[in-house]
Amino acid sequence: MTTPIALVDAHERAYEAKDLDALLAPLSDDLVCAPLLGDPWLTGKPAARSMYADNVRDWPRSNTEPQATKALASVAVRRARTRAAVPTRNSPKPLAIYTEG
Repeated sequence: MTTPIALVDAHERAYEAKDLDALLAPLSDDLVCAPLLGDPWLTGKPAARSMYADNVRDWPRSNTEPQATKALASVAVRRARTRAAVPTRNSPKPLAIYTEG
């Protein structure tokens, strides 16, 4: 079984390598990303591919410095500082990955 922290680590490595296939591999086809009390801002793997492709294109020299990671049961959240050269679109979102046990 993959731990939530291992998923976060793999996600960061894939993002740093600009590897879209590795970024999307652990995601379900019917994923939904939404704030706790809000409407979804991302629905489905194709939308995730598009978002990550935009980030890779628009932030080619970005890097992430982990600040803190917390895990409880099947949830992991990582706070990180992202640095990027002059952006051309919106900045990347903070990273939080939730998994089902």
